[in-house]
Amino acid sequence: MDDHDPRLAEVARRFGRHALTDPVALRSALEQSGNAFSPAEIDSLVAAMRGSGTQEAPLPHDPDPTGPPLNPTLAENRLTWDGPPNRPTRQLPPRGRAKWFIGGAVLLVAAIATGVVFFVQGKEGPAAPPPDRYALDQVAGRYRALGARLLDGAVRCAQQPAKPGETERVGCDAGLYALTLVTYDVPGRLTESRKLADTAGAVRSASTGGAGAAFAMRELASGESTIYWDVDSPRAVSATLTAAKTGLPALAEFYDARKFGVLNRPEVPGAAFSSGTLWELAQAHVLNERSADCKAVPATTGTAETVKCPLADGAMLVFSTASDHDALIKLRTENSSNGGVVPGTVDVRTWNRHGGPAVGQFIRFVTADDRSPTLYFDDDAKLVYGYYFGAPGSSPEALLERWQRGSR
Repeated sequence: MDDHDPRLAEVARRFGRHALTDPVALRSALEQSGNAFSPAEIDSLVAAMRGSGTQEAPLPHDPDPTGPPLNPTLAENRLTWDGPPNRPTRQLPPRGRAKWFIGGAVLLVAAIATGVVFFVQGKEGPAAPPPDRYALDQVAGRYRALGARLLDGAVRCAQQPAKPGETERVGCDAGLYALTLVTYDVPGRLTESRKLADTAGAVRSASTGGAGAAFAMRELASGESTIYWDVDSPRAVSATLTAAKTGLPALAEFYDARKFGVLNRPEVPGAAFSSGTLWELAQAHVLNERSADCKAVPATTGTAETVKCPLADGAMLVFSTASDHDALIKLRTENSSNGGVVPGTVDVRTWNRHGGPAVGQFIRFVTADDRSPTLYFDDDAKLVYGYYFGAPGSSPEALLERWQRGSR
């Protein structure tokens, strides 16, 4: 008899696999199988099942029958649970034969247990939930054409209501900055979005374009800064960075870290000026002086920002933002005093542009130590001011004319 004893298979076929999972049922099934098993063999198989610890294992279904169904009305096919009375006691088979039967029973029970495991593993578990469409990695994957490190520094992204012509709008929180990503139904929708730099009232702006891509940036007088860029292939998508109060130079640095490789952005106008309001005061003067090399310097007491612009002939422009209105008033008082100046050179008045309303205070004088003409002017509402320091020994009238060219 080999490991796959046909007698055991026949028992499973006739009485069902459940008859092989209980010692009492197994004994009865073996005894009802005719003379296929001797009493000693039956005792050995039942003992092996008790020792295997698997008699309680649940079974998913009976094996498919390989013959005609049994007729339970026939006496030979009825399964009884009580063995025949006065069963004669027989001598146990030799040790080797007993071991063989025990091994066969263990194999049979193990096969049943294995079937249960495969049945349980074969059942499909609940389907895994789909990935969050607005998780950072998912959003970065959809908009990767807008920058290799597009979402660096972002905390979270969320769906926003799409506007006409948009198939998706996503808003991402990046701390001080807000990033909006948009997918359009057709590339032609990008034309309107690219007009960002043309916004009226912007204190500084710039834009550029290329084959299938565009870039634009602006800063408003309110202090809000915006940078926009897009591509039209493989899908028409755009990104917009916005900061409520951060100046455009700082926002441009944040944009540069996104690693958008399709276009090189233009220089930020007045990049040395973190404040667009201060740049608005300085812009005409700096651009009028082609040699101006402006650099930000540490702010002093009473100022929030200071930028110095040396000129080629030895003159210098200095622009600052006052920390508050009291600091501005104090500065006016100091500049209008007669101390340290050539007597009779102090001139105090207001100034305006193109004959409009007064902008702020205008003061000019000549320093007593080096005979250098100096001109001070400010914007009262915006708390910004500037100085024109002429080269030593230069004419106060020439300096005034120089200032007037930049104030038109």
